[in-house]
Amino acid sequence: MVHAAERADAAAVEEAAAALEARVKSFAKSVSEKYINPPTTTDYAILFLPTEPLLSEVLRRPGLFDQLQRDCRVTLAGPQRFQQY
Repeated sequence: MVHAAERADAAAVEEAAAALEARVKSFAKSVSEKYINPPTTTDYAILFLPTEPLLSEVLRRPGLFDQLQRDCRVTLAGPQRFQQY
């Protein structure tokens, strides 16, 4: 996605974004199937995305966050930076 953006190739950027969205959906479905088993477990799961830029890019996809919560019962999380005082 970054390489396509650096080349200013809008079609490639959209293709990479769609591939990222499909991959995240696939991971969410996998997490849902493996780890959600009420009443033994909670009725939801958390999919951790390891970097803030990745989380931000996924959250930019319209409706994706809501779809993952609705269809897979999976919510997204990422690292947070805390400023110490």
